[in-house]
Amino acid sequence: MTPEENAHVKTLTGRKEIFEHVVAHLRKQNCKSVLPAPQSSCAYRGPGGLMCAVGCLIADDEYNPVYEGNDVDQLFDPGLFIDAPGISVSMLERLGPHIDMLAHLQNLHDGFNALPPYDRFFAVDGLGISAAGEKALKHARSRFMID
Repeated sequence: MTPEENAHVKTLTGRKEIFEHVVAHLRKQNCKSVLPAPQSSCAYRGPGGLMCAVGCLIADDEYNPVYEGNDVDQLFDPGLFIDAPGISVSMLERLGPHIDMLAHLQNLHDGFNALPPYDRFFAVDGLGISAAGEKALKHARSRFMID
């Protein structure tokens, strides 16, 4: 993230502005953020500056590699990070109230249990968000009362 992007994400507190930031990020990035093999799992921070739907809300100074492999709701579990630095107080205050929405957006990005079988959020060959992905975003906008 640029210094401006780092500063900006720390100002996002409202449900609508967080949702819109994530959607704009996913449209611009146009692909999943995935760790290289052998993990090949979705990543808050992936190679080449890629970030998942939640990773784009975590400033560089808030990010910790220990977050990888944990869903966003696990990040907010105070017992999970006993032996490692947990999330910052500012991140907890900023994102904690929106954990359900963030978990849903993370699932859309990651492709787990958010779309019908065989549907993809991102179209193949870097062609943007798929029709199923657009439908899922529309549903999420309604579900989380955005607008």
